[in-house]
Amino acid sequence: MAEPREADSGTSRASEPDAEEVLSLILPSVLDGLGAEARRTRVSAAWTACRLADERPTLGAELAERLVRAADRTPTEPLVRTLSSLHERHPEPVGDALRRFGGQVVRAVRKTTSWDFDAELRADGGGAVAAEPQQVVDAPNDAVTVHQRSIPDEPEPPEQSDASDPDEGAVKHADASIPESAKGGEDTIDPVAERRRRIQAAENSQSFAAVQLVSAFDEVSVIEPPRRGRYGHVLPSKARMEQAEYGIDLLFFDQPGEDVTAFGSAVHERLGQWQAADETTGIAAVADYGDHPRPWVATPRTESTLADRDPPELGVALRDARELAAGLAAVTERGLVHGGIDPHDVVYPAAGFESDPAPSLSHLGVMTVIRDYFDPVEYLDPRYAAPEYFDDRFGQVDHATDVYHLGAVIYRLFAGQPPYDGAYETVRESILEDGTPIPSDVRPNVPESIDEVVAKAMAPRKLTRFETATQLYRQLKHVG
Repeated sequence: MAEPREADSGTSRASEPDAEEVLSLILPSVLDGLGAEARRTRVSAAWTACRLADERPTLGAELAERLVRAADRTPTEPLVRTLSSLHERHPEPVGDALRRFGGQVVRAVRKTTSWDFDAELRADGGGAVAAEPQQVVDAPNDAVTVHQRSIPDEPEPPEQSDASDPDEGAVKHADASIPESAKGGEDTIDPVAERRRRIQAAENSQSFAAVQLVSAFDEVSVIEPPRRGRYGHVLPSKARMEQAEYGIDLLFFDQPGEDVTAFGSAVHERLGQWQAADETTGIAAVADYGDHPRPWVATPRTESTLADRDPPELGVALRDARELAAGLAAVTERGLVHGGIDPHDVVYPAAGFESDPAPSLSHLGVMTVIRDYFDPVEYLDPRYAAPEYFDDRFGQVDHATDVYHLGAVIYRLFAGQPPYDGAYETVRESILEDGTPIPSDVRPNVPESIDEVVAKAMAPRKLTRFETATQLYRQLKHVG
């Protein structure tokens, strides 16, 4: 690819196009591409937006805002995935931009997987989204140009629509392609080189450098590109300690726009409580944690979450329900509240020699801090949320909330789908009504005793739920 020419010493930087000019050139083509019928065109448009933000980081937030406004409050699935990719690459400016809009947009972005351009290229038979020498923005002066360069849950829950289809009711843009100059040809970026670039960028980040300096590990290295996790961005890594190597996930938490110090202290305290409780069966382990330059935690590598998995056999579902209930009972006896159990917090370790390993509860207590600084619906799947999350007439978030959330997760284990579904307001109204769904309505061979456990755990009123997680666990032990 031809590299941008160096400006002559007398050439003023004023010749570089401003943000408004760049966006006016590129945004219409990106929007048309994201709304096109052909999947390749949608991927090309998403790739163009991400490359533009990478090349001109100051445009990331403005580009995200323009995309949200163009979506007219009902964004297409490709557009939301593009916003998720922009957030993954530039979390702080894009995150700030997204939070200026309603919770609907933020929830959609956080729950949608970003574009995996490597996988898209493989699925396209080895093709790529941009030809090697393609230039996407021309400045008025040839001395300054913006080029495309070679580059690289929360996993979408299985109950969501296929990534290739727009969300139901989404706004559809005109069926137009982005220009050939922005799409490129068959010989394109090297996905291996892009993967290396993303890993190297992660290892060069200030956050990762701090972990290398202050963590308990003798050595840490990133082994996969960053991905969006439940409460922030995750670096799949390898750590060495006393000559032994471990696979770990490094989670760097999102930070609020203000009160950052207080937020960091509160998260740090919860991480300490989580680590102290992680010897309990059913609770995910904490390998290390810290609060500089932002809160982070290292946990053993996980293979998947419950949100990624198909419904297990009934015997396995019962085993998993008992395991999770035992863990919750143990931490409840310590006086701790999880506050945010849903399928994305139920993690399964790498299988190793076990074909079907038991799950654990992750992020113990983190939601009790997050909800004070962010809209909790941005992080907790509302389809599993207790009534008290929607209406304070049902009481405060406490141990009884954990019982409800675990009941909803047990429903998911046995039924293979959320207890409620639909638009946010529809879900909210359903949860606040009397009565609860039971798994056998979806999967008729689920035992009646499981229906009874779920119905009692998910009772809208706290006084009619199990009094403690220990009671719930004992009831599960008596299920044949």
